[in-house]
Amino acid sequence: RFNGSEFKNFFIHDGLRSSRIQELLAASDGTVWVATDGGLSRWRDHHLEMLDDPAVGSIPCLALAEDARNRVWIGSENGVAVFADGKFSVFHPGGVRNGPRVHDILADREGVLVAADNGIWRFPWEGAPLAVPGPAGIATDNYRALALTAEGLWLGTYSHGVWRRNDSGWEVFSGGAAAARSIYQMSVQASGTLYISTNGSGLFIKRPGQAVMEHWGTDNGLPSNVINTVLEDREGSLWIATYIGGLARLSSMAWISHTEKQGLPSACVFGISPGDTADSLWLGTLRGAVHYQVRPLPKVLEIVRAKDGLGNDWVWKILRTPNGTLWFMTDTTLRYRLPGEKTIRELSPDLPIPRTVPWDMTVDGQGNFWVCGNWSGGGLARRDAAGHWKKWDRTPAGEPLTDVSRVVRRRRGGVWVAAKNASKSAAKSSLHACDGETLTMLAAPCPLSNAISTICEDSSGRLWAGSDDGLAVLETDGRWRLLNDRPGFSNHHVFFIGEDWKGKIWVNTARGVFRFLADYKAEGFTLDDGLADWETNGNGFYSDARGEIWIGTVNGLSQYNPASLSRNTEPPRLMVENVRLPSRSLAFPRQLDLAWSERTLIFNIAVLSYRNRNRSGYIYRLDGLETEWNPMSRLGDLRYTNLPAGDLKLQLKPVNESGVWGETVVLPIHVRPPFWMTLWFRLGGVFFLLAAALGIHRWRTMLLRRRNRELESEVGKRTAELEYLATYDPLTALLNRRAILAFLERQLRPERGSNRQLGCIMVDLNRFKAVNDTLGHAAGDHVLKEMAAKIQECLRQGDALGRLGGDEFLVVLPGADLEALRAITRRINDLGCRVGEDNAAVTVTASCGALAVPAGSAAAAAAVLAQADDLLYQVKRADRRDFAVEAFKTESAKTSG
Repeated sequence: RFNGSEFKNFFIHDGLRSSRIQELLAASDGTVWVATDGGLSRWRDHHLEMLDDPAVGSIPCLALAEDARNRVWIGSENGVAVFADGKFSVFHPGGVRNGPRVHDILADREGVLVAADNGIWRFPWEGAPLAVPGPAGIATDNYRALALTAEGLWLGTYSHGVWRRNDSGWEVFSGGAAAARSIYQMSVQASGTLYISTNGSGLFIKRPGQAVMEHWGTDNGLPSNVINTVLEDREGSLWIATYIGGLARLSSMAWISHTEKQGLPSACVFGISPGDTADSLWLGTLRGAVHYQVRPLPKVLEIVRAKDGLGNDWVWKILRTPNGTLWFMTDTTLRYRLPGEKTIRELSPDLPIPRTVPWDMTVDGQGNFWVCGNWSGGGLARRDAAGHWKKWDRTPAGEPLTDVSRVVRRRRGGVWVAAKNASKSAAKSSLHACDGETLTMLAAPCPLSNAISTICEDSSGRLWAGSDDGLAVLETDGRWRLLNDRPGFSNHHVFFIGEDWKGKIWVNTARGVFRFLADYKAEGFTLDDGLADWETNGNGFYSDARGEIWIGTVNGLSQYNPASLSRNTEPPRLMVENVRLPSRSLAFPRQLDLAWSERTLIFNIAVLSYRNRNRSGYIYRLDGLETEWNPMSRLGDLRYTNLPAGDLKLQLKPVNESGVWGETVVLPIHVRPPFWMTLWFRLGGVFFLLAAALGIHRWRTMLLRRRNRELESEVGKRTAELEYLATYDPLTALLNRRAILAFLERQLRPERGSNRQLGCIMVDLNRFKAVNDTLGHAAGDHVLKEMAAKIQECLRQGDALGRLGGDEFLVVLPGADLEALRAITRRINDLGCRVGEDNAAVTVTASCGALAVPAGSAAAAAAVLAQADDLLYQVKRADRRDFAVEAFKTESAKTSG
């Protein structure tokens, strides 16, 4: 028993009379009656009880029914028992003292009909039971089951099939390819369909308005031919309980699979083409070519293999030309069979056809036969109606045409051809049109990067192309459109493209088949929809004259009937099967009371839809945290983390594959707050904060004052550092250019004293460039630092030394006269620094240009520097180690001189 959350099993010790159940009846008052081989049990008031009444206590019970007056009828091996007004009554129809054995009970508008070993009996609303004449010539102990439809009363027998009684009397029903025998049970379900369960012959189905019965057994998918009972669910699927084989479901989906169970030599189906009749097909498989009857019942009519003349069992495609010749293309050969013959013929070896690896064949609108493949002698050939062959071995550009992968019919005559480019990458193809004479390359190149595996021109004139990296279509305006990003198109490994009778395009891929609608929206079909396998095959598509679609897969032939696809109008149900918390799991929760540490939850969600569960989904939101519904999800797990404290509601709303919504499921969730979020803790915290506020304020004030002092000290340090960096050269620790020039300008200002004189020396290092060039800049830096230190030693206290840049230095000597300036310049000129070793050693010396500025000269710094630099230039131009010392000349002195 399933209570909406889980199953509970009942055994003999729970109140069951026997573990072998014959029938169940859910009565109108909510009682469930259980007929077993050991007697009768009853579920009532949440309790299963054995009934000890002598009428049913330990007698094998076989049938149950409830009539319009809510009386429960029990058929047993000891006649008929009726439960009414709280008591049992026993009837023995036929005047027998014991029995008869009752096999079935049928309640109708006139009362109850009973099928027993001694005949059919009518129990009217009032009065004694009446005998109902059965079919002539059949012993009454052959009667097994009764059913009533709009067509009349049905009788199932043990060994004489199914009978139907109408106004003209009883007649045996022979509709269907297989006769129903060993009838076990008959039932009419909500759809009005009659289901006939047999003991060894499978299941027979008589639908309203159909003249024949469908037959289902082990030959077409059932796990067993012994059928115990059937049940139609609300979604239109049929559940079939079998003996030993378990439970099977006959889906209401429009797909049917054909495999080895129907006699196919191999379930891997490639090419599909019309058969010799309107109700048959030719199939290419891994084990030969199969002529296969599909209506009224599937049946293999003929298998043609390598031993029959094909040369290879791997058959890619079968094709019939207008004159009736049947062509067989295998993995390595191309053979044919003339009309009316069974002999498979080989082509003459001197014919100009692709014979190494044949890839494809077709018939154009004029009845010409085309074949393509991989052959050094030419990849494309045509056979006209007169039997003459012509081949193409060159492209319009003159390149070899040796590998043509696909040839299809062209609406304007001739064919379309997909050929691999010989001069380019082997993974690239070009498309050509051939009118039977001229091969013309398509001007617009296909956007697919890999070799084209399939092409198709649809009824609108669009050219479709597919490869293992996607799908593209050439619109009628001459522009290509890549379709890999279209909604619903989830697999881009394309094997084949075909068009159905309504103009819709079907695409076979490695993960299902896709149907493209007018707006290029893709609708996918997979195993969940009834497809025989995920992986489809090349050439595995055919749309027959009745509008049915045939798809070849690696595991069977799939048949799709669009007319039988019904909308699922049953609203789906949804259940929360389990909730996983950090330290525990809760099965089928009705509400959740969570601790603060359990705020991370994973819900296991199940949308109860047997028809197509993987296409069903749900929308969801957490009321109290989210205001909008989240997008639809098909995942079984739903995760939420860090839930807030308080009351929340998880709302879930299911939807089935037809877009029908179910009722919203609400799961209340209460998250207990941690202690620090409780009222008493918050009040205590307020008092604590008020009590500590003053002390904290004082402590904070003290910290701020201390911090201000620290910041002032730090600012002073940083200011000094910045001033140092702005004044001194980082390499030599001398005054930098800006600082030494500023010092010079200050010394030249008149306000510093009219009798103040100074000296200015411009110093340049000799052979410094040679140090950098031969010994590197590290050695040059060493020279600069050493020479700077030596120059500094030559100066007086109060003199200033700065680095102008590179290897130039400036010395400013306040108060120095010409003699003092000459002495200091000579000392500097005598300095030297040797770096390197042996032959690589370089001695760096100094050249100087010194200028004595008299007091009161009002000289400008630029003029002083220019004259000192000129003196240094004269020394450097002499190309010798020397120095020059002169007195500063004013502009008037220069003019007079």
